[in-house]
Parts: sequence; structure tokens; C-alpha cells
Amino acid sequence: MFYSFNSGAGNYDFIYDDTDKSVELVELEKLRKLGVEIAGTIDWKRVTYKDSIYGRLEMLGFREYEGYNIRYLELDICKWSFPDTEFKMYIHVVAGKDCSRISLNVLTGNKICVLNKFGRTKLKVVSLGDILKMYIPLEMVLYILNLRTKQDFNGLMRCFNNFFGSDIDKIIVDFGSTEITVVDWNM
Repeated sequence: MFYSFNSGAGNYDFIYDDTDKSVELVELEKLRKLGVEIAGTIDWKRVTYKDSIYGRLEMLGFREYEGYNIRYLELDICKWSFPDTEFKMYIHVVAGKDCSRISLNVLTGNKICVLNKFGRTKLKVVSLGDILKMYIPLEMVLYILNLRTKQDFNGLMRCFNNFFGSDIDKIIVDFGSTEITVVDWNM
């Protein structure tokens, strides 16, 4: 069965498949055309540093940092290159008493990314200079870790509808070549 996270990302949403535990960013119109029914919604989970999930993430390789009265965890996922820039993906978990955010961050080397309207409004991607940030559900973190273990780059790109891969030019203005030349899991 398929479940939605009601992310509020316009025409897209994170969809959880309980058969294989995958979470993918999917265009909702494609689901409708295929006749896929959503069985229900899943609430976004909060993570605080007192939660058991926080400790489990540390055991899975996340490193803990502290700053600005907030504890957070980070884990590098992989690096990949386009002809003129290198991308680095990592997961960032902020787990404070009053706030909880899990984001997928993509460092874009020295390239300052200007998002087009599609990226800003439809996907809720934020560009912070050379960082692209997208908030993701906790269940997606576990799926990404599975893809990282398998070193399944195509699966990783597919779970973001290829918006950080071959379709990066759909969200970033004047990106250039979208041919991926190198993938590195050993960071």
C-alpha cells in the first residue's frame, strides 16, 4: 500500500511504499494517471535528542555536533560530478527541544545555485548559496541509508525524481551539462 506524507510540495509529495519500505518524491498527477490509490497519510515525526531514534541514528554512523544551543546529526551519503561541478549529499538532523528538522543537503561545490520557479514553488527546495536543501521525512532517511549501503546511485536519484541528477536543470537556472561523470561513496 502507498501512503502520503502531505508535504505541501505542490504537485509532488513523498510517497511511502510499505511493501519495500521505499520513500520517493513522486509527481501526484502520474500516480493519478496510473490509478495508484493512496491508502492514507503519515505524520512527519519529530526527533529530539532524548528520542531513541536519535541514538539509533548515531549507531548508524551519524556524527553529532552542537552549536547555537541545538544538537544535530550529520551523515555523508555520496559525491557525484557533473562536467563543471561536484555535488555532495548529506543528511542533516536537527533535534532540539523546540524544533525538529530533517533535511537532505546537497553541496554544489563553488556553483551558486539560482532556483527557477519550479524548484522554489513545486518542490520546496531552498538554495542557500552553494547548498540545496529539501526537508524529508524520517522514513526517507532509513530508505536512503539502505540505498547508500547498496551503493545504488540510480535508486538514490530516483527517490528524488532525478532532480539532483539528470534533471537538475529543471530546478536550477542555466545549469549546463547534466551528464554525471563520477560517483563516489567513499567520502
